[in-house]
Amino acid sequence: MESITKTPTRTITVIKPDGSKLEIKQTVEFTRTATFDEVTGAVTYSDWKFAKSTAKGGKSQWDAYTPQAISG
Repeated sequence: MESITKTPTRTITVIKPDGSKLEIKQTVEFTRTATFDEVTGAVTYSDWKFAKSTAKGGKSQWDAYTPQAISG
């Protein structure tokens, strides 16, 4: 049995009025297993399962990003 991991990343780049940049990277990790049957040669995969996240509250999906309001 082999463990398979996928880690999608969302990168939000905010360019502020003064030209400086703020970059926010968020990741979510999913895992599943693959089992190889040596008799039949078939590979069986489990369902993807949520493992960990940098999202707020450690959730399996990201919240909408709301930029800071700038007056003017």
